[in-house]
Amino acid sequence: MSKFLPCKTICPIVAEKDHEIACLKQEVSKLDARINILIAGRAEDEKRIARARQALFGVVDINIVGGP
Repeated sequence: MSKFLPCKTICPIVAEKDHEIACLKQEVSKLDARINILIAGRAEDEKRIARARQALFGVVDINIVGGP
C-alpha cells in the first residue's frame, strides 16, 4: 500500500487509517492475552471439578497426582 501512496504523511485519511489499524491490532493482542488467561483458568477449574467429583462420588475423571 505504501508504494501506491507515497504521500502517506501528507494525506490525513491514510494516516488516520494507519493509526486505527494499529489501535485495532493492539486491542486484538490484549484480547488474545485475556483469552489465554481464561483458557488457563478453565483448565484449573476442570481439575477442581474432577477433584470434587472424585471426593464426593468416587468418580475418577482425571488421574490427580499430588495436592492442590
